[in-house]
Amino acid sequence: MKSGPRIYRILPLVLLFPSWAVFAGPLDTLQPGQWYEAPSTLMKSVDPCPSNNCSYSGSQKNVINAWNSAAFDTLRNRLIVWGGGHVDYGGNEIYAFNIDTLSWSRLTNPSTNIADDVDPYPDGRPNPRHTYGTEVYIPTVDRFWVAGASLWETGSCNGNVWMYNFNASPPESGWEDQGSGHADCGGLAAYDPGKDRVLLLAKVNGTTRLYEFDPKKSSSRFSTLNSSPADRRAYQMGVVDPIRRKLVVVGAGVTWAFNIDQSGAPQTTLNTSGATEIESADAPGLAYDPTSDRIVAWNGGQTVYTLDMDNLVWEKRTATNSVNPGGITASGGTWGRFAYVPSKNVFIVVNSSERNVFFYKLSSSTGIPAPLQPAKPNVNVR
Repeated sequence: MKSGPRIYRILPLVLLFPSWAVFAGPLDTLQPGQWYEAPSTLMKSVDPCPSNNCSYSGSQKNVINAWNSAAFDTLRNRLIVWGGGHVDYGGNEIYAFNIDTLSWSRLTNPSTNIADDVDPYPDGRPNPRHTYGTEVYIPTVDRFWVAGASLWETGSCNGNVWMYNFNASPPESGWEDQGSGHADCGGLAAYDPGKDRVLLLAKVNGTTRLYEFDPKKSSSRFSTLNSSPADRRAYQMGVVDPIRRKLVVVGAGVTWAFNIDQSGAPQTTLNTSGATEIESADAPGLAYDPTSDRIVAWNGGQTVYTLDMDNLVWEKRTATNSVNPGGITASGGTWGRFAYVPSKNVFIVVNSSERNVFFYKLSSSTGIPAPLQPAKPNVNVR
């Protein structure tokens, strides 16, 4: 009978601490303004070529270095990295960095039957390309989405739009061809959660347009939002401000906004002030932070920039610790390899396959836990 009181003395101690505190990791204890370097997180550790004796030239590091982006899979709590193209890399394998385990994995193996300037490859999978700023994750249909151009090996500005189904078996069969006609050497794309669509700013046949891709449709998924030609410069990145309903584009000396709910999606140049030097960056990392309600940008080093979309003031945030992710090493910029991680309320940076992965904490919130299981699509998305 004496065991009962002992149990009641222990239980309150357990209940005092939530599970995230009992099992807190380095991202949970990271303080606002601090950077963290995750040890032993080199992407090259999952390079398929040493064992597969890859026949194409180039190297795995160019999945990142050669004008390539990334997208954050919020259902599985991981960053998806894919790319290559031109003379830089001919492999089309997919990589993922898992936030829960702080480790890399290779989701697919590269095609062995490849062809120059052909999309798809002979095995039906996509020809790798420079993805620029066009990698997106669509949570409602659980798909990775990518456009881009500059195909392996001649760098042709052609190529189809593709989606990838993470639930496919075998994994290499998960690619879904969405057709041609929207390739661009230098485009950008962003997911719009308010209307469940991908917004693509691309120059097609010499004219720049803002396109909408609707994943809920079974066909004719692309439509044009703007009636007049838009402006697009090389080396820009875009993100949706879901509160003010704007596609915000930063880089190459300017900040633009497209009013995405207004007829014709008019484009305006924002008259920003403050630490506007970030606007001159080439394809800066760009994300929306729902906790602080800010557009957040990064262009190497410890400094992070935030944009208040109400007063249009850029603010420079100085790091509060000594950890430094280093300068930009990839061609063209960072693109989507700087991304917001909702489950931890931090930002992830993948800057090289030969460097560790870094994280930055902007505000004090603990984040929103990732779903236990991926949501299942309720439409036919092939």
